Amino acid sequence: MEEKSDCENCKTWEEEMYWKHFNSMHFYQILPKNFNDHLVLPEKFAAHMTTHVPDIVSLIGPSGTMWEVETQKTDNLLLVGDGWKNFVKTYELEENCLLMFKYKRNSRFEVLIFDQESFCEKESCYFVKKCRHTKSEHENHKKRSVREVQALR
Repeated sequence: MEEKSDCENCKTWEEEMYWKHFNSMHFYQILPKNFNDHLVLPEKFAAHMTTHVPDIVSLIGPSGTMWEVETQKTDNLLLVGDGWKNFVKTYELEENCLLMFKYKRNSRFEVLIFDQESFCEKESCYFVKKCRHTKSEHENHKKRSVREVQALR
């Protein structure tokens, strides 16, 4: 058996150090067609991290809002479920948007979002918040707002 050259040994060592010991790693995704229900993570990331990524991860968008998202491990590693669908809907993601992921070993993905035309960050993503009001609170607020406008007339 032929022994690896020093450079090949260094490369193997570097890759092992990165995937096994670094606390975070980055990758990006350009959103394909049919991304609304699930997102297939990069093959190289999945090959190294499938056993390390839990069944539920957190996605943290540019606004700091956190979404709990299911992962599914098949031949690939997928982000799936209502958490992913809500993330897509809230951030108004579209085909060909670019998402930059920073995976932290504490089961978190920090996500930056870039639009599909300019590949500049989507400014509006920094102002997204999860609404925690109930439907009845919204109705009360709407009624109060109408009364306040009528009182100003």
